Order: sequence, then C-alpha cells, then structure tokens
Amino acid sequence: MAENNSLFGGHRQRPFRKRRETGSGRLEDPGSRMRPEENRPPWEIPPRRRLSSGGFALLVFAVLILGAAFFTRAIHFSTGSGGSFSTRPPLSTPEATQKSAGLLLQRAPTNPDVTLNLSALAGDKQTYQQIYTKSIPSVVGVEGSKYTGTGIIISSDGYIITNYHVVAGNSKVEICLQNQSKYEARLVGGDKQNDLVVLKIEAKGLTPAEFGNSSSLRVGDRVLAIGNPLGIELRDTMTDGIISAINRDVIVDGRIMTLIQTNAALNAGNSGGPLLNESGQVVGINTMKMSSYDSSVEGLGFAIPITSAKPVIDQLLAKGAVLGSPALGVTVAAVDGLETAAPDLPQGLYVLSVHQKSDAYQKGLRPGDVIVSCNGKAVVAASQLNLSKSGLKVGDTVQLKIYRGGTYQTYFVTLMDRSKLEEE
Repeated sequence: MAENNSLFGGHRQRPFRKRRETGSGRLEDPGSRMRPEENRPPWEIPPRRRLSSGGFALLVFAVLILGAAFFTRAIHFSTGSGGSFSTRPPLSTPEATQKSAGLLLQRAPTNPDVTLNLSALAGDKQTYQQIYTKSIPSVVGVEGSKYTGTGIIISSDGYIITNYHVVAGNSKVEICLQNQSKYEARLVGGDKQNDLVVLKIEAKGLTPAEFGNSSSLRVGDRVLAIGNPLGIELRDTMTDGIISAINRDVIVDGRIMTLIQTNAALNAGNSGGPLLNESGQVVGINTMKMSSYDSSVEGLGFAIPITSAKPVIDQLLAKGAVLGSPALGVTVAAVDGLETAAPDLPQGLYVLSVHQKSDAYQKGLRPGDVIVSCNGKAVVAASQLNLSKSGLKVGDTVQLKIYRGGTYQTYFVTLMDRSKLEEE
C-alpha cells in the first residue's frame, strides 16, 4: 500500500501478513475470505488456554494446515516486491485495516526530557547465559485486546517501545513485567510508517535495556532475539543467529524499510522484542519475517536498526508523532497483483482507498481509479509511487495521471502530513 503502511506482527488472541509487498499486495493484508482469527500476522497470536498433550498435538496439526493456506494467500496478494518473496506482518482485509488498525489507546502526555540513549560498544563479549540474565528484566509482554507481542523498557519510570502493528487495533493493552505484574498501557505516540510505538505504564524502578550502535554491526556478527513467540505461553524465548545482511531494503506496504537481516528464529509474537549483540545491547527491534509463495523459507527475519529507530522514538516521546512526512493519503495495489482486476485495465496502481481528509480525495480520486504515472513517470509498483515523493515535503504538489472508465485524467494533488492523516 502506498500510503496505508503497517507491519508485521503480534500474536492474535486466541499470531508478519505480508503487510508487506511483509508488502501487502492488497496492501494491508490478505484475506477478505479468511475467518476473523486468520486475519492477523503470524507474529501476533494471542495466548491460548493450556491443552492436554493430545489436544496440543491436534492443535499444532490444525495450525500447520491453516497456516499453509494463510501464508499462501498473504503472498498471493503482495505486489511491488519484484520477486517471489514477500515479508509478512499483520493480516486483515483492506477494509478491516482502515477501521481497526489505528491506535485506539488512551493517550499519555509526551515527555521531551526522556530520550533513547545509545551506549558505546561494550568491550567484552558475554556468554549467552550472561546476555539473557542481563537483558530479560527489560523485556515485557504486550498483551492487547486482540493481539500480543513483545516490548522493550527504555526508562525506569515506565516508557516502553514496541511495533506499531502490535498495538494497532487494540482497544486495551496491558504490559506484563517479569514479576508477572500487569499494568494498563497508555499511548505516548506511534508512527505507522516506521512501525514504532511508545507506550507508558505507571510503574517505577524498572530496568531499562542497554541500547548499542547498530551502525557498528557487520555481517557474521552473532545476535540473539528474545520475545514471546506464538504468545505469552512461550514468553521470554531466546533464539540465536548471525547478522545475515545489513542495510537490507525491504518493501513493506508499498514503502521501503532499510532493515537488519538475521537468521535468528523469529515468529508471531516476537514483534517489538530486542535483537541483541554479543554484549547484550539492543541493536534492533524485531519486526518481521519473510515467506515465499512457492517454497519453504527459513531464517529470513528482519529488525529495525536501533540507530534509525532512535530519532523516530525521540520524536514520539517529545511530540507524540513524527511530523512533516509527506503523504498522498491513498492505498494502492499493483494491477498485476489483483485477482479481480478487469482485464482491460492499464498497467499501474489500483486505488483501494482514499483518505477522506486528504487532498487526493478533495480533488476527486476515488477507489477503483488506476494511477498510471506520477510526475510524468510510470508507476506499476507501490514502491515507485512512494519513491516519487523523495525530496518532496508537505505542501508540495504532484501530478497524477489517472485511468477511469476508459478515459485518462490528470490531477494535481497536494502532499499532506502523514501524522494528520493517521489521526483517529
């Protein structure tokens, strides 16, 4: 989706859909024909009641079958990725996403005095046991009314970071600490574009994580991931791996995110948890994994580099939103990726929705239109539409060539502040 961006996952109560192009072909999630409980990223699967060993075996079997169908659909709807791979964040139909993927929590005051502090690289490497012991007090469970995931404590007085897609759509979120105590979370700020949220709980004496410098990472460095795969029942699971690639550009809902790639096992519920270096410092925020339509894919997980997350988090703490990011206010999918597209449509981007507060809506763009070019350049992938805004700012105008009902029309649309369009 060119404008409606969201990401991987949490665990749905009671699981990264390809939010993706994790790209969402249909731009936000696959599955208008899925059952409600299947319309969420595998990362965000809610906790389930304990089952007997026999019941658990049957459940696993059922999940494997349903999961196969679910992932196939998610990938099938992805567009603009230019290949057979796609990352997977939360799942839902475009309509459901627009209605429920916003941040619904009660707001907490912003606090510009709190910032995310990065430490210099610690000298000595630690054992896995030492890293776990050091880091686990700073890892929390994020339990929503619909989805669950993982979070990281950034201050002793209750500021916590996690992924936007873990919190989106939840009317209530509780933070579960290591001592099993739970606190209701309020929203300080969130940014869908970067898949980051800052929450606040009324607690004191917490242990903040130590954050490192992800810019110093090299391919081959060992890393560890801690989180709650498949929900709270498997909370505080640690997996290990290496840095497989750095500065990996991944198309997510029509936008490009530059991420850390790792082969550490990541699953639904790991979203928002820490990726740790060998000194026990948080160098990434786990956010998604990759899947393939026609083959088995393992060991392709992705995390937001902490150095690129820091300015976003600091702005959320200070202002509650990332201001000044230009947006058209439309959700699109490549015509080639739509099963139901009319055979006579031209190559371009099919408009799935138009935000009613956007200038695009005021100028007359509507769902069903096809954007064939932006500023004179053909666009056939959502990422191309987003890249066409590079270097532009809020208030600038873009020229869109639109196909509708057999004729072509030209619209001049003013870019708007994304944070204003994302306000509920």
